[in-house]
Amino acid sequence: MPFSFFDESKWLKEISKLGDTLEQLNSIVNWHIFTPVLEEAIPRTVSEKGKRPPYSNLLMFKILVIKRLHNLSLDQTESQINAPISFMRFLGFGMGDRVFFKAIV
Repeated sequence: MPFSFFDESKWLKEISKLGDTLEQLNSIVNWHIFTPVLEEAIPRTVSEKGKRPPYSNLLMFKILVIKRLHNLSLDQTESQINAPISFMRFLGFGMGDRVFFKAIV
Protein backbone atom coordinates (compact mmCIF):
# COMPACT_ATOMS: atom_id res chain seq x y z
CA MET A 1 0.00 0.00 0.00
CA PRO A 2 1.54 3.33 -0.99
CA PHE A 3 2.12 5.83 1.77
CA SER A 4 1.25 9.48 1.68
CA PHE A 5 3.39 12.50 2.45
CA PHE A 6 1.69 12.68 5.84
CA ASP A 7 2.63 9.08 6.71
CA GLU A 8 6.26 9.83 5.92
CA SER A 9 6.09 12.96 8.03
CA LYS A 10 4.73 10.97 11.01
CA TRP A 11 7.46 8.35 10.52
CA LEU A 12 10.18 11.00 10.54
CA LYS A 13 8.72 12.64 13.67
CA GLU A 14 8.85 9.28 15.46
CA ILE A 15 12.48 8.79 14.47
CA SER A 16 13.28 12.30 15.72
CA LYS A 17 11.63 11.55 19.09
CA LEU A 18 13.95 8.55 19.45
CA GLY A 19 17.02 10.80 19.10
CA ASP A 20 18.17 10.50 15.51
CA THR A 21 21.93 11.09 15.66
CA LEU A 22 22.21 11.92 11.96
CA GLU A 23 19.44 14.49 12.25
CA GLN A 24 21.32 16.09 15.13
CA LEU A 25 24.52 16.10 13.08
CA ASN A 26 22.68 17.78 10.20
CA SER A 27 21.44 20.48 12.56
CA ILE A 28 24.95 21.46 13.72
CA VAL A 29 27.06 20.98 10.57
CA ASN A 30 26.79 23.33 7.62
CA TRP A 31 27.58 20.71 4.98
CA HIS A 32 27.69 23.22 2.13
CA ILE A 33 30.96 24.69 3.37
CA PHE A 34 32.61 21.49 2.10
CA THR A 35 31.26 21.84 -1.45
CA PRO A 36 33.99 24.14 -2.86
CA VAL A 37 36.78 21.97 -1.43
CA LEU A 38 35.14 18.78 -2.69
CA GLU A 39 34.51 20.26 -6.15
CA GLU A 40 38.15 21.30 -6.42
CA ALA A 41 39.49 17.98 -5.14
CA ILE A 42 37.12 15.81 -7.19
CA PRO A 43 36.16 17.54 -10.43
CA ARG A 44 33.11 16.00 -12.10
CA THR A 45 32.88 15.61 -15.81
CA VAL A 46 29.60 16.18 -17.60
CA SER A 47 28.07 12.80 -18.39
CA GLU A 48 26.99 11.82 -21.85
CA LYS A 49 23.48 12.68 -22.91
CA GLY A 50 20.97 10.14 -21.66
CA LYS A 51 23.11 8.80 -18.83
CA ARG A 52 22.27 9.26 -15.18
CA PRO A 53 24.25 12.14 -13.70
CA PRO A 54 26.72 11.18 -10.96
CA TYR A 55 25.81 11.74 -7.33
CA SER A 56 27.09 15.03 -5.99
CA ASN A 57 30.42 15.17 -4.21
CA LEU A 58 28.64 16.44 -1.11
CA LEU A 59 26.30 13.44 -1.05
CA MET A 60 29.24 11.07 -1.46
CA PHE A 61 31.09 12.87 1.34
CA LYS A 62 28.09 12.51 3.66
CA ILE A 63 27.92 8.80 2.81
CA LEU A 64 31.58 8.46 3.79
CA VAL A 65 30.79 10.23 7.09
CA ILE A 66 28.05 7.66 7.79
CA LYS A 67 30.45 4.87 6.82
CA ARG A 68 33.09 6.11 9.25
CA LEU A 69 30.73 6.97 12.11
CA HIS A 70 29.30 3.46 12.08
CA ASN A 71 32.51 1.63 11.07
CA LEU A 72 30.87 0.05 8.02
CA SER A 73 32.26 -1.55 4.89
CA LEU A 74 31.11 -0.12 1.54
CA ASP A 75 28.60 -2.96 1.12
CA GLN A 76 27.32 -2.49 4.67
CA THR A 77 27.00 1.25 4.06
CA GLU A 78 24.87 0.69 0.98
CA SER A 79 22.75 -1.81 2.88
CA GLN A 80 22.28 0.56 5.84
CA ILE A 81 21.25 3.42 3.58
CA ASN A 82 18.42 1.21 2.31
CA ALA A 83 17.88 -0.72 5.56
CA PRO A 84 15.02 0.98 7.38
CA ILE A 85 12.52 0.28 4.64
CA SER A 86 13.76 -3.29 4.11
CA PHE A 87 13.56 -3.95 7.88
CA MET A 88 10.01 -2.63 7.96
CA ARG A 89 9.02 -4.74 4.95
CA PHE A 90 10.56 -7.86 6.52
CA LEU A 91 8.62 -7.29 9.73
CA GLY A 92 5.39 -6.53 7.88
CA PHE A 93 5.18 -2.88 8.92
CA GLY A 94 4.11 -0.06 6.64
CA MET A 95 5.44 3.49 6.63
CA GLY A 96 2.45 4.67 8.67
CA ASP A 97 2.75 1.97 11.35
CA ARG A 98 3.98 2.89 14.79
CA VAL A 99 6.37 0.53 16.53
CA PHE A 100 6.94 0.63 20.26
CA PHE A 101 10.01 -1.54 20.82
CA LYS A 102 9.86 -1.32 24.60
CA ALA A 103 6.41 -2.88 24.50
CA ILE A 104 7.68 -5.78 22.33
CA VAL A 105 10.73 -6.80 24.34
